[in-house]
Amino acid sequence: MWRGRAARSTLPARGPCGRARRAFLERLAGARVVRADGWLIEDGLAAMTALLEKGAPDLLFGANDQLAAGAVLAARQHGVRVPEDLQVIGFGDATQSVSQALGLSTVTWPVAELGALAVQAVIDGGRQGLCRTLGTSPRVRMTTRPRGRSPRG
Repeated sequence: MWRGRAARSTLPARGPCGRARRAFLERLAGARVVRADGWLIEDGLAAMTALLEKGAPDLLFGANDQLAAGAVLAARQHGVRVPEDLQVIGFGDATQSVSQALGLSTVTWPVAELGALAVQAVIDGGRQGLCRTLGTSPRVRMTTRPRGRSPRG
């Protein structure tokens, strides 16, 4: 679930970043992409509600934790069990009370390192180009099942 076209235009088509972009898109080739109208919990709730009208997925990755939290709320409102029927993963490891209360599984990212790189890019005037893979790590909580565990009947 993402907003706009940013996910498709962030990485260039050529060079090392282009290869990373192609690999990313190839791995998502069979995935349905749902676009939300914004980045907030209510946007995730609305997007997930629309998605559920077409049939429930078994896994959802939210572009941020707020969208993922909204998806969890919508799923529960429609009787979809999380994580038994639907696993949900957010991005950003937000500390908002709703994400924490839901036990949202998420991906953490190095905010300080990203900020330092952004400042350096501004100082350099963008002349060097910027294509870096930054370390992320999963934070498994209650909206995903342990690896290898199939859905419960």
